[in-house]
Amino acid sequence: IKNQVQWTISCQHNGAVCQADPDQIRQVLINLIQNAAHAMPNGGALTLATEAADGYVEIQISDAGKGIPREELSKIFDPFFTTEEGGNRLGLAVTHTIIRAHRGTIHVESTPGRGTTFIVRLPV
Repeated sequence: IKNQVQWTISCQHNGAVCQADPDQIRQVLINLIQNAAHAMPNGGALTLATEAADGYVEIQISDAGKGIPREELSKIFDPFFTTEEGGNRLGLAVTHTIIRAHRGTIHVESTPGRGTTFIVRLPV
């Protein structure tokens, strides 16, 4: 509310369940949602969606923020890489490590000036 972010949440995972540490997955979601909110300093739309397909639960977090330049996409999961001031610069590196430890994947799609979507896939 403070940042004028409008949320949309869509859960379509049809009751699929994955074995995961809830505290670690909570940390992943916090990291991705905070990054999305920071990418929209003047507010905007943030969408969290889940679905189940092909033996995975997929979580998508999309923002309508500034996007990530193509040349930075390969670095975003590196420890201490950031284009922002402040923070500990470990959020996405920790996120990546947690997802990999759960035998999952994380992928990012981004268009500068239009927004970013992080796609997390965890096995059921």
